[in-house]
Amino acid sequence: MSGALSLSEFSQLAESQDEATRELMAGVFKLADAEGSADAKVTCGEFVSFNLRAMASLSDDEFRRSEEHTSELQSP
Repeated sequence: MSGALSLSEFSQLAESQDEATRELMAGVFKLADAEGSADAKVTCGEFVSFNLRAMASLSDDEFRRSEEHTSELQSP
């Protein structure tokens, strides 16, 4: 186990999504990968760094609304 998600593994996870969603997910993957060495693998550290930086500009209310939206999407 490498401790990183490769681009090919990520692509397999995104296969069931529509083309626009796959493109969006691939873009986020590349941004997260760029937090460290851009090597087509996202490590835990890169993932955390990307999310902390991406969410840093949100106010508490904006963060709560994004959390609520995510919860709604995950509900059956």
